[in-house]
Amino acid sequence: MKKQNKKTWKLALIVVNLIAILLWTLLYYFTWDVVIITVTTFPFADWFAVISIARVILIVAMSSFLYHRWFKQEEIYLFDAFFLFASFFLILGHGKIYDFIYAIFYGTGTFSLEFTLFLVKMRYVLVVLMALTILFIGTDASIILYELRRDKELTKEGRSKAKKWIIGIYITTSGLFIALSPSSEMLSAVLPYLMIFIYLICAIMFFFMYRNKRLSKVHGFIVGIGFLIFVATNLIRSILTARAYQDYNAIWLFWSQVFDMISNIVIFLGFLVKPSFAKK
Repeated sequence: MKKQNKKTWKLALIVVNLIAILLWTLLYYFTWDVVIITVTTFPFADWFAVISIARVILIVAMSSFLYHRWFKQEEIYLFDAFFLFASFFLILGHGKIYDFIYAIFYGTGTFSLEFTLFLVKMRYVLVVLMALTILFIGTDASIILYELRRDKELTKEGRSKAKKWIIGIYITTSGLFIALSPSSEMLSAVLPYLMIFIYLICAIMFFFMYRNKRLSKVHGFIVGIGFLIFVATNLIRSILTARAYQDYNAIWLFWSQVFDMISNIVIFLGFLVKPSFAKK
């Protein structure tokens, strides 16, 4: 595994976040009138706004903490658990900033179907990238499981090739599906369940790695529980979101954010609590 340069990565993270913040600022600036009208007229939209802001602050704090832990290590590696989960929370944080305005545009029908489809596709690009960070760990766990079952270790080249194939297939199929989908309904009918399947598999893999005393930096059992809750909240969110648009009431979006926040906190706790075998 190749060592990474700390200064390069610090600069890269600063630049990427500054660009993202600039994009969000421009997006909200040009649509601010629509946002204000929706928040003041849509029942409980102000609650949804407050909980969305609180969740973004919490997620950014968790991401910053994990990046700090990653940079504190003498040597840093790209596929380290601290880096991958810090990136997971970072993308999630930006996704929540986007989700707030996406919910307004999608729910109120402010723009044309073509532009709404573009918004939906951009949202799922973030979702795919977020799942990708966790898939790296899930891929490692899958390879370990394969080796244990076959009672034979793969070579370093074999592991790298298997990982590249799995990640490559995921990126290619997800990217093509997003790019070629003709409607937001098709995207919403397929991709969320694909992501749920990936997170469910990852939860199982974290339980497996905890049982086999892997990932000493992370409490695999707690993280696995967190992802099971995350899967459940994703299913609940789709129901609550549909109910919110049906009832024209954002209270359901508010509760979906609360449930999601609980799952994020549980996953983060997996990095604060050391597994028993790491203390020995």
